[in-house]
Amino acid sequence: MPDFDLGVSYRQRNRIAGDPVRGSDFFSAGVTVNVPLWAYWRQNRHLQERKAERLATRHHYEAVRNQTHFESKDLYGRLKRQRQQLRLYQSRLLPQVRATYQSSQTAYEAEQTDFFSTLEALKGQFEMELAYYELKSAYETDRARLQWVLGQNFSRTKLEGQP
Repeated sequence: MPDFDLGVSYRQRNRIAGDPVRGSDFFSAGVTVNVPLWAYWRQNRHLQERKAERLATRHHYEAVRNQTHFESKDLYGRLKRQRQQLRLYQSRLLPQVRATYQSSQTAYEAEQTDFFSTLEALKGQFEMELAYYELKSAYETDRARLQWVLGQNFSRTKLEGQP
């Protein structure tokens, strides 16, 4: 809508030699009309800016959602693989390497093998246990990362059972 502005003013003049109006005071009145010719264009630009901001926010939301979805699926898959490997270590590999060391130690005590064979079996057991604990550490780290990505705590049974 156009703006109307009305104004009235009074001016007092001093007498100065050679002044054609001889210092007479005067009143003046005025009307100002502000017609918003560009208002639609400005409002349209403002609406376009807001739409662009909303679209950018929506794209950002979708990017975060997709990243969260991808990362959670990736972490869950890694956790499943790590859990299977941990069970393999617990059920087969660690008992085998411990039994190998025990038999090597028994054979050494019975003087059927040399010291270096027993030492090599002990080294193999330590390396296998180290690999197990590194895998367990990676499993717990990925589990904590998945909890952070999903924004919730969950028990071991809720995820997939304790390794």
